[in-house]
Amino acid sequence: MKKLLGKPRFKIIPRELLPEIAQKIYPELLVLQSQMEKLHPAELTAHYLLLFLKTWKPKTWCEGSIPHADVKNIHENSIIYFIATNRLRLCSPRINRALVEWYRGNYSILLLPNIPTAKKLLAYQINGKRVVNLFFGKEEIASYIHDERDAFSFVCHDLMHADHFFEDRLIQQTQIEFYKCMREAEEKGFLKEPLADPVFKTQWEYLISDMNAHGEHLKQAFQAFLRGYFLRSIGKYESDTLPVSTLDEYNKIIYSLAPPPSPRGSESVCV
Repeated sequence: MKKLLGKPRFKIIPRELLPEIAQKIYPELLVLQSQMEKLHPAELTAHYLLLFLKTWKPKTWCEGSIPHADVKNIHENSIIYFIATNRLRLCSPRINRALVEWYRGNYSILLLPNIPTAKKLLAYQINGKRVVNLFFGKEEIASYIHDERDAFSFVCHDLMHADHFFEDRLIQQTQIEFYKCMREAEEKGFLKEPLADPVFKTQWEYLISDMNAHGEHLKQAFQAFLRGYFLRSIGKYESDTLPVSTLDEYNKIIYSLAPPPSPRGSESVCV
């Protein structure tokens, strides 16, 4: 799939603007919510994003057309046609592509009303799926979700993650294999003691649900998080070296997840 250039991320709506925006768009959101059974989920999500964007940036929400846009298999009357052919203010091109490929059926994305747990999202990813959450509650759209970001940028965040996940199928497969290792580690109790540590638990849940990277990078992050846990458990700094006694415990977990050596010596993404 073609690599995208352009704005790398998206912008978060300032907290102080949300009550006014929410008051303006809430009636239209209710109408949009009533169309959930009629619209493709990608179309519903596109309408949702544009409703926020047009209200937040009424004069500059669209930055113009995209030259030579690929509109194959997109009906001209669909809002996705507009998404495929126009640049959106403050939005990465990845957001456009995620919506377009979702509509085409190339991205397996689930539209959910509630934020899934990290373990639930892990299961979705193992099955080759990502999720998008839309929030319709008046209080939800008038404040930050989990005190982190507004509903608009939350959806942008979900779409960005989806595009990263599906962009390169070879990298996606390394992620899925790593996620399988993490599920096995948790189910077999290898991580029972580390997961009782709040710091490691937070890091691990981020790793399995919100970190887009090649499987090898995920493996390295896991090893660093696990090493940090063992160092904290004996009162050491995370920059210190593991003593032999603790190193044995660390290696026990690492080796328990390592698959049998490949006869060809090929590298595995398991830890």
